[in-house]
Amino acid sequence: SATQVICQVLNRPGVKALRDLDANFYIILSLRNFNRGPPMLPADSQDSVSMSISGGDLGLCCWTDYRMEGTKFHFSEYLRCFLKKLSLTADIWDSLDGRRLVPYQCVMQR
Repeated sequence: SATQVICQVLNRPGVKALRDLDANFYIILSLRNFNRGPPMLPADSQDSVSMSISGGDLGLCCWTDYRMEGTKFHFSEYLRCFLKKLSLTADIWDSLDGRRLVPYQCVMQR
């Protein structure tokens, strides 16, 4: 039957080892909530500053509103923008193993 074939494919030798590798290769990040609006981004010289906080020793004293690319918030887009503001890059995905994550989650390599 089809169920037996699928079970054989998913449980063939070596697949468990690959799953174990994947578990240590990726990490899922998530935001818990943002009841007071979307998260903010570090402001640079071109941004209008929305908030100032102490933290100047880290270069993160001025923050600006995050403007979403679409109508719905996606953590993967936000994290890419956040890292770009810090002149950092990383591979960030909104799906894992072909399955789409909820909008407040994203995946990246450990």
